[in-house]
Amino acid sequence: MVDVAEAAGVSVATVSMVLSGKAGAIRIPEETQQRVAEVAAELRYQRNVLAAGLRRQTYDTIGLISDFIATTPHAGALLQGTQDALWEAGKALIIINTEGDADTELAAIDVMLGLQVDGLIYASMYHQIVAIPEAMRRVPLVLLDARSEDLSVSSVAPNEEGGSYTATAHLLDAGHRVIGYLQDEVPKPATEERL
Repeated sequence: MVDVAEAAGVSVATVSMVLSGKAGAIRIPEETQQRVAEVAAELRYQRNVLAAGLRRQTYDTIGLISDFIATTPHAGALLQGTQDALWEAGKALIIINTEGDADTELAAIDVMLGLQVDGLIYASMYHQIVAIPEAMRRVPLVLLDARSEDLSVSSVAPNEEGGSYTATAHLLDAGHRVIGYLQDEVPKPATEERL
């Protein structure tokens, strides 16, 4: 910021106000704001997110801990949707996949809490009922494709029964009368709800 201030011929405080978007609050002239922005771009100024986070006590990050979701072929849309929603809200997403290993999961929780994430998303395959590690409750928590017997924890999961009904209705509307259903041999909440 000192370099930007010197090159733009303004104070460091002015640079700080312009680059943080608070220039209007103290009525910095438009031409000064533009000059500061141009100099910052020329000098490739990069805001120090860690310093800003220390000052504000938030790093604008959300952690996502999953068992296998992040490495499955169908995870792309789920992760992209999560990232898009967070990005729109000004937050960044940090993902750790545990491959279902309990020790890795506890280490992932420690890492996320150490990074002072603003909240956690706990994702699990097949929207099964999960036991929530107590440490996760230190920050706001949402379950993704999972649910808990503790109804105080919010969860987001697909409507398997509704999806199966819609697919079947579509086939019936197309004139089909013999409809097959295939499922995995291992019983899972998702497949049972689809059936």
